Amino acid sequence: MARRGSRPSLYEVGSSRLSRDSQSPPQDGDAQQPSPAPSPPRRIHLPTGFAVLGLIVVVGVILVAWWMGRTAAHQAQEVDQANRIAMRVTEDPLVRPLPAAPVESIVATPEPPLVEPAIVQTPVETPKTRPQGDPRQEGLYYVVLAETRRDGGEAMADFCWDHGLEVALISGHNTRIVKVIALPGLVSKDRTTPANRALDQRIRDVGRLWEESGQHTSFSDNYYQKK
Repeated sequence: MARRGSRPSLYEVGSSRLSRDSQSPPQDGDAQQPSPAPSPPRRIHLPTGFAVLGLIVVVGVILVAWWMGRTAAHQAQEVDQANRIAMRVTEDPLVRPLPAAPVESIVATPEPPLVEPAIVQTPVETPKTRPQGDPRQEGLYYVVLAETRRDGGEAMADFCWDHGLEVALISGHNTRIVKVIALPGLVSKDRTTPANRALDQRIRDVGRLWEESGQHTSFSDNYYQKK
């Protein structure tokens, strides 16, 4: 039952407002907004050059592996073929291989040093009697004891022959002067050789006796002369 007067009560006011809110459509501002859709994944774009380079590298690796495998197979095939050929070769029982010739060991022996043979100068034999002509031979050396007159040379030659020294008288252009030479002739004028030393010793011995006999020389000034 309604009360008197024009004002509604608080309960009525609240009830009426609640009923209006339930009947009125929702406003746009109050409507629930839908959730955003998930974004698609981001794609990475590579440059074309990198892709081509990678493809070339892959193809190169494949070619190298193929070439290495082909080479190894070829070598294995050659080795196998060589082994088969070696197995086919059999030794002929009718043909016996010749024995290897022994190798002689050559021992090098040092050659003895060359020794030059000593030149033995043998005096040329002269007659035991005093020669009257020129007994000299071409190419030999003779010791000249003295140059004097013929009569003095004759006396000196006789004395030398009497004491074991063979001499001869050689006339020069001047027939009055003669050379008293000792015999025999020598192949060298080197006084250190045995033949020269032996003749020099006989000349010194006889020359000392000649000087002791009262003469003025001992044949010490003698000299060599080649014929």
